[in-house]
Amino acid sequence: MKEEIKRNLLIVNSRDRKLGTSEDFIYSLEDNSLEIEAVSLKSASIPHSYTNVNATNNVLKYSKGSEMVVVIEHEGDLQVSYNSGLGRYEVTTLNNFDIPFVLSSYQYNVSYPNLWTALGFNVPLTMSSSPGSTYTAPNPPSPPFNVAPVEYFEEPIPVGQYTITELLPLVVTALSLNISGGISANISTTPPTTGKVIINGATNTWRFEECDLAHFLGFNPKEMTYQLNQTAGHLPDLLGNRYLYIASNTLANGYNCLQKAGQKTSILGVVPICSTYGSKDTWESKYPVIKKYDGSINISEVDIQILDENNKPIPLDNSDVILVFEVWCTIRL
Repeated sequence: MKEEIKRNLLIVNSRDRKLGTSEDFIYSLEDNSLEIEAVSLKSASIPHSYTNVNATNNVLKYSKGSEMVVVIEHEGDLQVSYNSGLGRYEVTTLNNFDIPFVLSSYQYNVSYPNLWTALGFNVPLTMSSSPGSTYTAPNPPSPPFNVAPVEYFEEPIPVGQYTITELLPLVVTALSLNISGGISANISTTPPTTGKVIINGATNTWRFEECDLAHFLGFNPKEMTYQLNQTAGHLPDLLGNRYLYIASNTLANGYNCLQKAGQKTSILGVVPICSTYGSKDTWESKYPVIKKYDGSINISEVDIQILDENNKPIPLDNSDVILVFEVWCTIRL
């Protein structure tokens, strides 16, 4: 006779954790163990004790220099490009030559009778006859072909709960550590950039690299180019995370969620953030997502992670969470 599957509740309070922090911990059932057929996150109470700028997103990433995107095909045989990181030009063979190709004098204009030398190559240079062979110039290029190599920087911003007017001076300080000039940042009051962040005064061309702080300010680093002055493409947004993810490798029994870039994760529930800093989010599932196992699994300990939208444990500053799971077992507790 088939055993009846019974529904029970498993209440997990991070205050009673065996190991870890309130956002990443191990919860023990002590002398008990459960044979579970399925599980579902029923409700969650999570304090909004994390700041919009916290330990998971408080690094401002940016770079300075010039990024010359140069690709020249010479008679369909060679490709010349600029390596921003090395500050050197490179030449690559595109076709298979019967005999080795030799770089020698090449008329560019009256000022640069030998383009290869101006680009930093020692000529004559015998190229490989195999396609895809790349040679890097041993010398820096001459003007006007010389551009500053790109330098990358990461500067921390103090953790805290900020408004845009409070955050901008800290951003200016972080940028000024590595970029010369009298940098200033303000909110535009004139159309068509009204409400957007404008950063002026640099004497080095620069841009933000991918980081949460850049997006908070309204910048999309993928859309930026190296300039002295930068204007955000979007309005600032310091709300931070919109959702928190409840994860457990034990209860998910492997992967059960597909996220950005095809990342497989062990998410049991998604809690929308409707609260403000200093309060809490209380959520109850209206449409439970049930994780059913191929066969029953035995648990005596459960790992729990409260994750932000980058799948990093959100710093809860030791404020405790309460999670209620519905578990399907072959016995009552």
